[in-house]
Amino acid sequence: MGVTQQIRGVCPVLAVPFSSVGDVDYESFRSLVQFNARNDVESVMMFGVASENAKLTDAEREKLLTILIEEKRKSSLIVIATVADHSLELAKIKARRFEEIGADFINILPPTFLSPTREQILEHIRGILESVSIPVIIQHLPQAGGMEDV
Repeated sequence: MGVTQQIRGVCPVLAVPFSSVGDVDYESFRSLVQFNARNDVESVMMFGVASENAKLTDAEREKLLTILIEEKRKSSLIVIATVADHSLELAKIKARRFEEIGADFINILPPTFLSPTREQILEHIRGILESVSIPVIIQHLPQAGGMEDV
């Protein structure tokens, strides 16, 4: 499969707004997506560090991505969904689910827990690549504990 979309310009990692009691504020999130679409942002990323990924349940992630895809259909936004699981099996499940929901790209944040070897990181990346049919981005973030030369 060839890549038919190009990512250009600014690609913000969307923040997830929370209420004063700690619940995800889905309507504020929808407004944030609409704001980006109205202001000519071409692509957005979800579930990066700024998205408070570690605080979200799988159900919250799915609902947020579903809202993002609903809004994408009203604009030309390109949606990039980040998979940051350290377990390869969980990462593959999540990547496939994000593809099913409608993400255009998967962004892989390679595992860092327990200092994996270069080969273990590459095995993780290959496993995710083989599990989806959409394009994949590999995020290079060695300052988070990853390797410099992967």
